[in-house]
Amino acid sequence: MESLLGTYIGSQANNSNRLMPFSAPTYVQVQRAFGNLVRTMYRLEVVGADRLPFTGPVVIAPNHDSVLDGIVLGTALSRELRFLAKAELWRSRLLAWMLDGLGAIRIERGRSDHRALAQVRQALDAEQAVVIFPQGAVRGTESGTGVPRAWRS
Repeated sequence: MESLLGTYIGSQANNSNRLMPFSAPTYVQVQRAFGNLVRTMYRLEVVGADRLPFTGPVVIAPNHDSVLDGIVLGTALSRELRFLAKAELWRSRLLAWMLDGLGAIRIERGRSDHRALAQVRQALDAEQAVVIFPQGAVRGTESGTGVPRAWRS
């Protein structure tokens, strides 16, 4: 079964056409670009990051309180993260290009997505850090803005 899933994923990756004429940004480039901005704007203070292993497979399961959670989490942690993201985000060509460049894993919600599960397993076998928001959507925001109540003045 694993070889069948591996073959399926490989063939899907080979069939994907390039969305943009230049390469997508890498995780490190995005982390550098947004890191200082996020740390300055939100006075980001990280507590407990020392408990996260520096190497080896790990699943990180934070709350999903804002549309900015991925950016803030990527800034707060020094490890490169692979995020599970809802498939609907790939409808936008620009966002799809960025998500693919950042190594996000597309997941179809509301059904058993064996392809996404196989990709998560591959990432963990490669000793990567995978982020999944168990809530599955942004929660705890005011009026659907995606900004947590605690962030509003």
